[in-house]
Amino acid sequence: MSLQDRMAVVTGAGSGLGRAIAEALAAAGAPVAAVDLDAASAEETAALIAKAGGKAKGFQADTAKAADVDRAVSGAIKALGALEIMGVVGLTRQMAVTYSARGITINAVCPGPILTNLRQHSQQILGPEIPDMSGRGIAVNDEQIRAVVPSGRRGTADEIASAVRFLASDEAKYITGHSLVVDGGWRAK
Repeated sequence: MSLQDRMAVVTGAGSGLGRAIAEALAAAGAPVAAVDLDAASAEETAALIAKAGGKAKGFQADTAKAADVDRAVSGAIKALGALEIMGVVGLTRQMAVTYSARGITINAVCPGPILTNLRQHSQQILGPEIPDMSGRGIAVNDEQIRAVVPSGRRGTADEIASAVRFLASDEAKYITGHSLVVDGGWRAK
């Protein structure tokens, strides 16, 4: 699956799912703009990609601020080329309708319970005003996961990254406006 020279902007790329997705896209040949709230984490992801032989640049942005997103995307285009890969559910359908005629596919991936460090570092990543999530929710209890997820386990960051890589590839060129649920069957239950 080649994504050679198809520039991707990956938000939350400083760790967890975002980092895994950024690395998977870069391994398939995509230049990657690693965007994260934490500039050092974004740069670290870009450095990991470069060390593996890929092309990437880190950008700091708060995705809740349109100006930050505009700055990061503009910087990515300037540094890495035309934007081709980027997937948020609320914008997916609207952008698919707008850009499909130009040959651009717009899709989103909706992960189920995935083991990442987000819960352990929730306040550090999202800010001190956010409730501590380290011991809360279904993703902290393996017994609960087995009870509600038909596959009986959490997914991995690599499994989510593989879904993103597929949707960004030519193998999925007729799939657009879709939100792909990757959750071990949780929502189907």
